[in-house]
Amino acid sequence: MDSGDQDQSIKDRKNLLYEDDAPPPGPARPPSKPFDVYLRETPAAPLSPGIKAAIWAAGAVVALLLAGAAMKPSPPKSAPKAKARRAKAEAQIERSNPSNLPPRVLIG
Repeated sequence: MDSGDQDQSIKDRKNLLYEDDAPPPGPARPPSKPFDVYLRETPAAPLSPGIKAAIWAAGAVVALLLAGAAMKPSPPKSAPKAKARRAKAEAQIERSNPSNLPPRVLIG
């Protein structure tokens, strides 16, 4: 069996497997209306006062959170440098520590 026959048999088996999965043809859908027709047919209904109040309350909460985040001070930009200096100092203390005591015991 050469590769051409094998490819053909694979395609035949695929058709046998998947031909039952195809949905049956249904009735044709009627054409949809243009948007301006839907717009004319749909009446304008204003929101109720309760829904308006809920939307305004949610907007106020979002505005307050945004203002709070904008006013929050940012961390100092030298924080990574300070950590690096502290780590270097601790490393020097550990090297100069003759015993195995933690550096805080010697300093404190």
